[in-house]
Amino acid sequence: MTVSDLQVAYTTTSVEGGNRLDWSSVTEANVDLTADDQFKVGGAMTLDVADVLLVATQFEINKQSVSGIDDPDTEQADTTLSGDLLTIGLTEAHVFAGTGATLDVSAGTLTVPSDAIGFEVSGASLDLAMLQTTDDRNYTGLEATFGTITVHGLDALV
Repeated sequence: MTVSDLQVAYTTTSVEGGNRLDWSSVTEANVDLTADDQFKVGGAMTLDVADVLLVATQFEINKQSVSGIDDPDTEQADTTLSGDLLTIGLTEAHVFAGTGATLDVSAGTLTVPSDAIGFEVSGASLDLAMLQTTDDRNYTGLEATFGTITVHGLDALV
């Protein structure tokens, strides 16, 4: 696995039980983190598993504090949840599983020639959200989209 164009952001406080600083209000710091942000990392990633599974994608991982979320387990309209939200996102994903494709790690590109055999997905995205509430409940949401799915090498079988 190779990561490039890596961006990392982290904010904390030494005050026990204290709030994190809203860095976006400190213009001299040139740091774009709010008091709700805890951790952010993102960039471009390539992954090559035994020349069989090849992936080129953009990724972002965020952890932040959230509040004011409608509680789905109560009937009262004014009951809300708060907690820590972890999100993982993949965008512009290009994936190939099979044989014959090549992954250029330095350019972050995946090339699938006409004689490759396998499954190709391009223009894909994945969004995963996991919320752990302050009262120890967990909620998970997953959404994926696929731009184009192509099966390579079937013409040799037909």
